[in-house]
Amino acid sequence: MALTATGLKESEEEIIQACDGFLRKPVSRGDLIAELARFLKHTREEAGATDPGQLESDGAPTLETLSDEVVNRLPKLAQELQAHQETWERLQDVVIIDDIEVFAIGMQKLGQEYGYSPLADWGERLEQQAQMFDMDAITATHRALQGIIDNIQKLSKIPV
Repeated sequence: MALTATGLKESEEEIIQACDGFLRKPVSRGDLIAELARFLKHTREEAGATDPGQLESDGAPTLETLSDEVVNRLPKLAQELQAHQETWERLQDVVIIDDIEVFAIGMQKLGQEYGYSPLADWGERLEQQAQMFDMDAITATHRALQGIIDNIQKLSKIPV
């Protein structure tokens, strides 16, 4: 498959004859996926499938599903998350993949340290999406953090 910035018709015809696939810069994500799909085995996700970036409210932990030790540590976890709020908000506006990966790893560690698996899972998902440069999924997953924070605050009885 060839990727070119050329605008010359003759050059494009030569490239098309020499390669199985061809894309002209700038390439949109949709065009790249469509071209790659011609050559790679794949399955298509059905419309209406669950968005992996969204936190399902019925899957959120409750006081009954968490150990007393974890519940007692939730107020401190809420404070830790507040300390990271500025970074979280900046990353929503300015997408820097390396910074997103570092933030995601930090959230994984916080989730593990406090025994709150939804946060650790969220961080792992965000890190994977950053590594794959999946900007649409990153945006959706990024928004889901607020649901996790809201649940932590509700469970720790901290006013929102």
